[in-house]
Amino acid sequence: MKSIAEAPGKVILAGEHFVVWGSTALAAAIDKRVRAVTELADEDEIVSENYGTSSKLSNGVTKGFYPIAKTIYATKNYIGSRKKVRVTIRSDIPSSSGLGSSSAVAVSTVASIAGALDVKLAEKEIFDLAIISEKIVHGNPSGIDVAVAVYGGVLLFRKGEQPKEVKMSSQFEIVVGLSGLSRKTARMINRVAETRRNLPNFFNALVSSSSHLSVMVSKSLADGNFDDLASIMSFHNSALSWFGLSTQQIDKMVETCLASGALAAKITGGGGGGAIVALPRQGKAEDIVNALKSKGFESFSVKIPQQGVKAWKE
Repeated sequence: MKSIAEAPGKVILAGEHFVVWGSTALAAAIDKRVRAVTELADEDEIVSENYGTSSKLSNGVTKGFYPIAKTIYATKNYIGSRKKVRVTIRSDIPSSSGLGSSSAVAVSTVASIAGALDVKLAEKEIFDLAIISEKIVHGNPSGIDVAVAVYGGVLLFRKGEQPKEVKMSSQFEIVVGLSGLSRKTARMINRVAETRRNLPNFFNALVSSSSHLSVMVSKSLADGNFDDLASIMSFHNSALSWFGLSTQQIDKMVETCLASGALAAKITGGGGGGAIVALPRQGKAEDIVNALKSKGFESFSVKIPQQGVKAWKE
């Protein structure tokens, strides 16, 4: 019997980095997912289908497997089981792209292990166990990536609080473009933290503004009004660029999206590489995808909202 769980990646529509320091942010699940398959085994083991590698935990784990190994141990300890498990992971989310791949791995792993051990965990329990590996990967994460992987949909998120679902009147489409440059979120967080230390009052004003705008635009989305979302996306892209989180490739991608029919386009996630997200005008998503691809950037469109973690047995 196999226990299977899938969790989605994410895009942040407004509020990344500021959310680490107490701002409310707006994020959405995308239809790129991680699948974790857990089976009872003779030894605890992690298998990565993407990289064709595996690691038995009794032999010590490589640096890349260490965060998820901690998640496996934490989940089993929380449940109170000594049974050994083999967890096989396959990801459709590009790593180090700002799309929440590490959180989706952690969330799907927790949910699949619980299923294999015949335990039903609440969403908050899955969040608390998955955040353990995120702290190892990112240093000082807000938890927004984990929240989207668990709950799905479109969320208003504030660190330390229960996420709030944004009720949508209908689906809408976004475009995601990949710069091809990997980045370390922890490094980008430290860069923003340095600005906070040097300009604390200015920084706090930006945090407050970002929080207010995120809440405001969530109400507009519920009414099917996307003009406010376009404005707030442009604001956040400018702010993140000012912090030094953009690159020549990112700037080129944003410009390409705007020239091809996007209402707005912005960095999503940590910045310094990774991905952008664009809000297309009606009927322009395919044009934006093709324009990005013509310049050598991988791109795809996504219908929002998408489901959070789901688990089953086969």
